[in-house]
Amino acid sequence: MSFLPDALSFISSALAADPVTPVTAAATAVASTPVPPSEPVEGSLVMKFLPLVLILVVFYLLLIRPQQKKLKEQEGMLGSLKKGDKVITAGGIVGSIVRTEGDKYLIVEIAPNVDIKVVRSTVVSLADPGNVSKGVLANKNDKPHDKDKATDKPHAKAHDKPKD
Repeated sequence: MSFLPDALSFISSALAADPVTPVTAAATAVASTPVPPSEPVEGSLVMKFLPLVLILVVFYLLLIRPQQKKLKEQEGMLGSLKKGDKVITAGGIVGSIVRTEGDKYLIVEIAPNVDIKVVRSTVVSLADPGNVSKGVLANKNDKPHDKDKATDKPHAKAHDKPKD
């Protein structure tokens, strides 16, 4: 069959030749001389790990430490809850603590004569007693809702003015 010679025709005669090359004495002398190892620079290892160390420090300062501080404040707030405190739960329920049931549960009054049992760890923050009906947090970072004086609408714009 002529299929086999056609398939092998792409191999040149140079590649198909025997790959034995004569070795000269000069080539063996060059290959046998030991090459002194390059001396490692002492600072290079430090410089290789410096970016990794810097990234870890930034992660600690920007993510881990603030989260630990917030968790510690939250645990302190949960430990200091007592009867009469106005609280906001993670589900958005606003009410005042009527009593505690052990270390795990709180009985919260959300309306007159309406008490619910909540898990203590679901309390997100203390509520401002003056603004509990509005659900405004008693957090110093909260800002009051800005209202336009002319229209008394929240976030009103100049084109939203009432027409005469």
